[in-house]
Amino acid sequence: MTYDELFQLKGLEKAKLLAGKSILGREISGAHVVEIVEAQDWVKRGELIFVSGVAFRDVKRDLTEAICELSKKQVAGVVLEVGPYIKEVTDDIIELANELNLPLLSLPYEIHVSEIISQIYYDKYSKEETNKSVEKFMTELLYEDEKKALERIELFKYNAEKKHIAVYVSVEAEDNSSQTKFVEKVNENGESKNENSSINSKNDDISEQLLRAVRMSFVRQNQLLYLKEEDGVAAVIELEAGDKVHKLMRQKRKEIEENLRYSRKNVSVSMGIGKVFIGADSIKKSVTEARKANKVIKTDGGTGNLRYYDEIGIYRIFFNLSDDKVLRNLLTETLGAIMQYDDENGSDMVHTLEVFLEQGCNIAAATDALYVHRNTVKYRIKRIEEIMNIDLKDVTVQFNLRLAFKIMHYLG
Repeated sequence: MTYDELFQLKGLEKAKLLAGKSILGREISGAHVVEIVEAQDWVKRGELIFVSGVAFRDVKRDLTEAICELSKKQVAGVVLEVGPYIKEVTDDIIELANELNLPLLSLPYEIHVSEIISQIYYDKYSKEETNKSVEKFMTELLYEDEKKALERIELFKYNAEKKHIAVYVSVEAEDNSSQTKFVEKVNENGESKNENSSINSKNDDISEQLLRAVRMSFVRQNQLLYLKEEDGVAAVIELEAGDKVHKLMRQKRKEIEENLRYSRKNVSVSMGIGKVFIGADSIKKSVTEARKANKVIKTDGGTGNLRYYDEIGIYRIFFNLSDDKVLRNLLTETLGAIMQYDDENGSDMVHTLEVFLEQGCNIAAATDALYVHRNTVKYRIKRIEEIMNIDLKDVTVQFNLRLAFKIMHYLG
């Protein structure tokens, strides 16, 4: 549940938002009542906390302490019941909540908090069941029996006459906790499916956090299908008639990143985007396109970016090959000699060559990029030409080498 949905609940029409207006997109995972400081030990991240002050001895002091401690717990927000115990919410309390970036609400004491909490948990339970159904449907559609899944798509209020688009979202964390090892499997239709094994338990956490961030960011879309995978989240979004796709996708990528940073401070979100389509039988194709576009972002060494399948260029040829043998052979034929030289001599000629090509075969630019002396770069380039028996002034040679480096990064 988000705050937008929270304010629709019966009893909250009299609630006032006092602080934390900038983060109302954060999700509310549950609710809890805290009346004594010790009770904060049972509070969980993402819960909405109700406080009446009935057990406070010094309201101002205890309330200040409670807000500071609850902020450390990363709660979704605090609702102060204004009445016989907390008679008013003073400006210094509101200022403190704003400093802590903590949503703070006031609610008349006579409102029955228990009814509100019941509604929150009912909504949570309903959404959990819906989420399970959606993920089961998407798993069947993408990896098991597409035809059988499409027979049930009307249950998810999918409007086949509307335009849709698929996105694939992944995240990179500063501690690389989002990194996973993956093994490619081929299903019975001969299509590739990534099945990842986590390097550590943090991967599960960040996958769940990413899924919540995606759902929060697209909460205002009419319809959303999604599936959490080990290396990202696939989602299918319904587009409105006036939507400008490029602007919308830039906005949503940024929102997902901001929502994720509520629980992870330093992360970068990348988004691959498939082609716009109408109907239901193109869902799987568009998700596959989005996943490929996302992989190209990583192949090019980028993070915190977005890429459209229409714009991945030559990588589309790579993806359409039945296996990687052709690519590996081409890589070996083109770069094999210099890669072997590096292995045998502990040198870094391959990196020098790649930087030289990236800098337009300009010695001065490559020198600056490599942080070495100009003569060192000149010597290395001459030695590379000798080892590989090539002329780096030849544009055809340059093209083949650039292609080989793309293959190298694509293959990982």
